Amino acid sequence: MSDSDTPHSPRPAVILLSGGLDSATVGAIARHEGFALHALSVDYGQRHRFELESAARVAATLGVVEHRVLQIDLAALGGSALTADIDVPQGRTDEQISDGIPVTYVPARNTVMLSLALAYAEVVGAADVFIGVNAVDYSGYPDCRPEFIDAFQRLANLATKAGVEGSLKFKIHTPLVKLTKAQIIRRGLELGVDYSLTHSCYAPDATGAPCGRCDACQLRLKGFAEAGVEDPVQYSADAPQRTQRAQSTEEPRADLNKLSRQVVDAAIAVHKRLGPGLLESAYEACLCQELASRGIPFQRQASLPIEYDGVRLECGYRLDVVVAGVIILELKSVEQVLPIHQAQLLSYLKLSQLPLGLLLNFNVPLMKQGITRLAN
Repeated sequence: MSDSDTPHSPRPAVILLSGGLDSATVGAIARHEGFALHALSVDYGQRHRFELESAARVAATLGVVEHRVLQIDLAALGGSALTADIDVPQGRTDEQISDGIPVTYVPARNTVMLSLALAYAEVVGAADVFIGVNAVDYSGYPDCRPEFIDAFQRLANLATKAGVEGSLKFKIHTPLVKLTKAQIIRRGLELGVDYSLTHSCYAPDATGAPCGRCDACQLRLKGFAEAGVEDPVQYSADAPQRTQRAQSTEEPRADLNKLSRQVVDAAIAVHKRLGPGLLESAYEACLCQELASRGIPFQRQASLPIEYDGVRLECGYRLDVVVAGVIILELKSVEQVLPIHQAQLLSYLKLSQLPLGLLLNFNVPLMKQGITRLAN
């Protein structure tokens, strides 16, 4: 802790913020842990420079103390599909993606990035550095492995004035290193991360729209599918259809799909009759009437007690509607569905152990635009 810190002030931390899904989640985790964040992004000559714009947007939502963007020309060295005239692989299978070190590996990038973050941390008196490396999706990247992070942490405390003199004991935080992409996304939604602000694609089009075919896009889409959440990012018009709604390996059963379609049809019917702009309670009452007229069983304002340490507590929440004991309906009438709304429904699914949730926002021109499907 630096001399300027007081026991009551948040501890400063440096976060490497690329603008991607992982670094946005790490930022939310660090903020949740109470750190005052100093964000560092690096313009290293990457072809997907749209991520720097995303980094600025994410930094703003995190409320960072400062966001610095440093320039270093790794493109002058080349050696990577991200910095040189080398084609970015597209359309590869999961097995191909995980087989060996891909050409999108930038030589020593994380070593360079962490060195810059370490210098920044020493200047601002921060002992903690956060980075969103992940060894599950990209097991072939040598600078994403725990062994590398441990070695760099030892280096940090040997190669800095603050480390040698003992004024700071540096720690490199890698909260995502052993998580799957789906687990990362779920954690981010719990913390209110707006993934529509992030950029993952290595080969975006001229407008910045992601291609849906590169390794980064495919891993992102697979993660959202396995998390049971639709990716909020708009992909290129040339992207394959699977990018718009990737198929999860945990898709609900066919009968559950049929029931959810019946519920959606009922919601569309209510919206056609009432239109947008009314109170949520009005939509709830009319939707229940519509479900009843169609012979679809439901429970309105169903109790959701919480079991904690084996004790059942009656201080839980009341769910808007539960259909046939298997689908939670959460009704909204808002201008925009936020990540916290999705995180809330995910919490209900987790606590209730029900397989499917539908977030229905009636305050939209077309009801299909207001439907979000979440699987447990």
